[in-house]
Amino acid sequence: MQVKVEKTGGLERRMTVVVPSPAIEETFEQKLAERARNARLNGFRPGKTPIKEVRRRFGKALRMEAAIASMETGFQTAVHEHSLNLASAPAFQMGALQPNVDFEFTATFEVLPEIPFGDFGQVQVEQPVAEVKNADVDDMVETLRANHKQWHVVERPAQKGDRATADLDVCGDAEFKGDGIVVLVGEAFPMPGIADAAAGMSAGETKRVASTFPEFMADEALRGQDAEFDLTVKEVAEARLPALDDAFFAALGIAEGGETRFRQEVRSDLETRLAVATRDAVRGQVLTQLVAMHEFDLPQALVSREREALDATVKQRLGQPDGEQSPEFGEALTRQAERRVRTGLVVNAIVEREGMQPDGAKVRERIEEISRGYEHPEQVVAAYYRDENLLGQVESVVLEDQVVAHVLSLAQVQTVERSYQDVLNAPAPKEEGEAPPSEAA
Repeated sequence: MQVKVEKTGGLERRMTVVVPSPAIEETFEQKLAERARNARLNGFRPGKTPIKEVRRRFGKALRMEAAIASMETGFQTAVHEHSLNLASAPAFQMGALQPNVDFEFTATFEVLPEIPFGDFGQVQVEQPVAEVKNADVDDMVETLRANHKQWHVVERPAQKGDRATADLDVCGDAEFKGDGIVVLVGEAFPMPGIADAAAGMSAGETKRVASTFPEFMADEALRGQDAEFDLTVKEVAEARLPALDDAFFAALGIAEGGETRFRQEVRSDLETRLAVATRDAVRGQVLTQLVAMHEFDLPQALVSREREALDATVKQRLGQPDGEQSPEFGEALTRQAERRVRTGLVVNAIVEREGMQPDGAKVRERIEEISRGYEHPEQVVAAYYRDENLLGQVESVVLEDQVVAHVLSLAQVQTVERSYQDVLNAPAPKEEGEAPPSEAA
């Protein structure tokens, strides 16, 4: 078998393979014999059809099958002999197929790039050090109380923070009627001026307000149009926070131990969040610098696949499966896909060079971390270990963490003291070309 591999640009390769005719003929004859044994043709007993008759009826199709089989086998053999690391499936093109004539085919594909490793000692990382303080626990307690607030109808004018239920009728010829809309007085509302106008109004009162129709209106003619509205308040309710009592604790899943146990659970949750945020902050710094120090051609097949995945995720998040995107947003998604592919290739190269395997204990720890948010965490853990795809996803994350740890062992690491809130609210390293979902059109 003759093989020639040509570089056609970037990471694309074109392989030309010539399979000697005896190899094709041998496979062809084997397929003829197999078909003769299994053929059921009128006038012949099963398994007794003459080879000549099988050749006449099925020869062309069986020769094609023999060529395809030889093409697939020949390609895999050539890939192994030339030590090619494929990044995409091959696109085959068959040459002429004639009896007793050498068979030639070409395969076009991309290979994985060779990655020249940078000096990991040049990586500079700030390692945040923080602790959960009593004030952080107090803030979270108040947040939990706010999340479980109850609304109580009041017979007084609406104040900032109250909930006003109202009817909103447009003045003029436009067809629009908003019955039973809910606004939080003094807070953000899609139509400017409406929430502020409700301040000081009591149930039964009407006020005329100038505002603008939001851009998400079903009627395109109304989008962004200025208009006047009659705002009629139907009900005013104030928020009341729950007391720190057993009923409140039970609603959060704490059956016993009272406020002491409740605050312990809050602190434990905050410490878990802090550990995750700290890990992610360091991980983000390392991966960002690894990408920046490694320049190489990217397999376009991998970029296209990642780009399609990002596109599907954005459309699902926006609830617009058929939504169009602006050219700028599309370009941003492509750059983000390129960054993710580059990150994955660098990480995989380090894993291979260092002979890393997923740490089983770390995998278990990650799965248990995921399971904590579920009512029956033990069932979630079992499900992950039953599903090879889910388990593989976690193993990939753990391997990436192991790469980060390896780079950190060689990097310049500086510890910096931070508050809990600073670590939790720190912006993640921005991926080049990353576009927020809200920019999709």
